[in-house]
Parts: sequence; structure tokens; C-alpha cells
Amino acid sequence: SEWLKRDADIDDVRNLTKETAADIYQEFYINRPKINLIQDEKLKILLFDCGVNSGSKTAIKLLQQCVGTKPDGILGAVTLGVIKAFDAREVRERFLNARLAYINNIITRHPEQIAFESGWKNRISALRKEYV
Repeated sequence: SEWLKRDADIDDVRNLTKETAADIYQEFYINRPKINLIQDEKLKILLFDCGVNSGSKTAIKLLQQCVGTKPDGILGAVTLGVIKAFDAREVRERFLNARLAYINNIITRHPEQIAFESGWKNRISALRKEYV
């Protein structure tokens, strides 16, 4: 792994402390994709969660689709500026709707993934209740 500067093995995972896990999440899912630059704390959480589960580029592309900026997966000044023009709650709602559509698309393209559908949708439902 990039964090260890070598491939991680099962012992590395077993010995992972909560502090190190938090550092890894902070660096790879918040700082590097620049989610830390978003002002809305609830939107940060939604992007972080999606990034961990589907990749940060995917999370940012979904956000960009929601606000009408170029979906390049890079959180830059244009997307950050456009987000500010929207109602924060509306952006969060649109984002979760886009994430749901993304999941439905996965299942359509890869029907064997249907085994995960209820878990994925339950997660989005729980996030909607908590953060929208």
C-alpha cells in the first residue's frame, strides 16, 4: 500500500490501530481529493463515505454531475464555487440521488452485484436520514 510503502499483508491489517486507520482515511479520502475544502460538513461526510466505498474520483464526479460542472473527478475551484451557489441541503439530496442512480447502473451492468443492492440502498437511506 502507498501508506506502508510496500504491499500490506494480513498482519498489517490485524495490527492497524484506529489512529493509523484515521490517518489513512484523512489523507487518502479527505485531503488528497480536497474534500476538506468543502464548507458543508454534512456534504463532506457524504463524499467521504462514497469515496471509501466507490473511490474518491467517483464521489467527486457524482457531485460534479449534481451541480453541472465538468465531471472530471477533480475537486477544483470551479466546482467549489458552483457548490456555494446552491442550497447545501439540495446538493446533499442531489448527491444521494446520484449515488443511488450509480448503484442502479452497477446492478444493471453487472446483475451478479444484486446481492449487494439492499445493503447499498440501506446505507444511502441511513445517510439521507442523518445528513439531508
